[in-house]
Amino acid sequence: MTTKLSHTEKINTVKVTSSNVISKFGDILFDYVNSVFLSSVANGGLWLSLYQSSEVFISVIFNFLGGVLSDTGNRKKIIWHCDLISGLVCILLAIFIPHVFFIYAIIIINIILAIISSYRSPAYKAVFREIVQKEHLNQVNSVLEIAKQVIQITGPTGALIIAHFFDNRFALIFDGISFIISGLLIRKLTILSAPVKKKSSKKTFSQIREGLNYIFHNREILIIIRVVLVKSF
Repeated sequence: MTTKLSHTEKINTVKVTSSNVISKFGDILFDYVNSVFLSSVANGGLWLSLYQSSEVFISVIFNFLGGVLSDTGNRKKIIWHCDLISGLVCILLAIFIPHVFFIYAIIIINIILAIISSYRSPAYKAVFREIVQKEHLNQVNSVLEIAKQVIQITGPTGALIIAHFFDNRFALIFDGISFIISGLLIRKLTILSAPVKKKSSKKTFSQIREGLNYIFHNREILIIIRVVLVKSF
């Protein structure tokens, strides 16, 4: 019989669930606002295709690097720093980028955010083992999955409402703030079990090399990369 979550575990679960919901909504808002904007400009189909395909391409290349960093680094700090940087990038884009460069800035920043996400996502999945006891992982994962499904259903409606009443720059500022709040919640997590001892840098570089070899010797992955490049250009 599964024991109940302790008070600290409950607080950790609330924080990580709230962080996940806020972060997911920020992602949905960012994609919706940018997709609508790019669709409305000249050659919008081309820009939108480049915007979407670049994210897929980056994920294929950088996800294994994020997994290596997650295995060897402080997961809570990784998530906090990734969210902080993502938030600042969105806010800087909204405030300082002139309208004439906005299309190019959106593409470049989407690539930057995709790279950051490649490092954040593995750390986010791994940090659960540090904030609750092993026997409670399934309970926490169930709560997070329910929250994920809810935000995937309700998020687009919320994004539509915000985009309808406010311009894309305000939406990006809102998105940046959501990233920072999400990171702050993770930063306040109470670690209950120490992470696995870090591996040596030699072992880390070995894993990176193995990951690169796997990509370049896997026919299916190379086909995906080629398809993404063809769609982009």
